[in-house]
Amino acid sequence: MKGILLQSPQENFGFIMKTALALLVFGWLLGSVSASLAADNDRLSRPRSHLGASPDSPVFLGLYGQVGSAFEYDAGLPGGGAFILFRPGAAADFFNFLYHWNTGFILQADYLPVADDDRYILSADGVFRKYFQDMREPDASGSTFLGLGIGASKVQLSTSTRQKYWSWLAEAGHEWTLRDKYVFWIKAQYRHYSHGGYNYSNLTVQLGAGIPLPW
Repeated sequence: MKGILLQSPQENFGFIMKTALALLVFGWLLGSVSASLAADNDRLSRPRSHLGASPDSPVFLGLYGQVGSAFEYDAGLPGGGAFILFRPGAAADFFNFLYHWNTGFILQADYLPVADDDRYILSADGVFRKYFQDMREPDASGSTFLGLGIGASKVQLSTSTRQKYWSWLAEAGHEWTLRDKYVFWIKAQYRHYSHGGYNYSNLTVQLGAGIPLPW
């Protein structure tokens, strides 16, 4: 793992995208098997929420690209990540109030180089996304949103120096559902990271796309 993290930012990005693609394929295969087993056994099928949330509310798995900069370093550098998006009906399985608040929940892995060398910030985030149109039903077509989240971040300060600390983020954008099964979004994201005299706070624009998990 140490050898991977000491590669160039472009190689790190390629590694993350390949890993995310492998997870996507694995998730699809696992979901297909789970759905097949559930169809033959009522005890394995997903129960309905006591909140009235639809059991068919989608969960999406996908990738996104981003471009942006850390304010104290280079500008216009590309990055990306992978995400799992739980629409409000599915997010209620984690936090009951999210269905009533028309709020989704996102798990994401986010990577952004901050300079034309080995320096980057890599984060694992949990994000609450508040929709302004009703997104609680499976056939919801799209909505503008605002979001807040927190992440565990690792930053590469130099070839041999790393640092780990918490970061928080805010997002604003629009999300679409196409053909009732593909999700797309465009958003601006601000991440605040300042620790130990290092400021890797950054602003990026992201474009993401995903497919529904089959269970």
